[in-house]
Amino acid sequence: MRDGSLFEPGPSERVVAACGTLSSGQNQVDRAKNNYTQVIGGWVKPHATAHLLGRLPAGGNVLCLEGHSVWRRFERMVIRTDGSEPAFWW
Repeated sequence: MRDGSLFEPGPSERVVAACGTLSSGQNQVDRAKNNYTQVIGGWVKPHATAHLLGRLPAGGNVLCLEGHSVWRRFERMVIRTDGSEPAFWW
């Protein structure tokens, strides 16, 4: 959903693979409240998100269905998981 309405991206916007931008915590409004360096969930050792710029991710690469890849700034990313930890962004 985007802005309360369904969103069906075309092949040039449909993401099929993305950098591992993940967090413990799911605050999309104040992203600094999330943890991006000691993320636990689904594995034994804590993980850090890719492409950190200080305490926050700078962004990540996304691969779209029609074959192109693009850098997406973290400010444009949203959480794509269902409320479980860790949260995955793209």
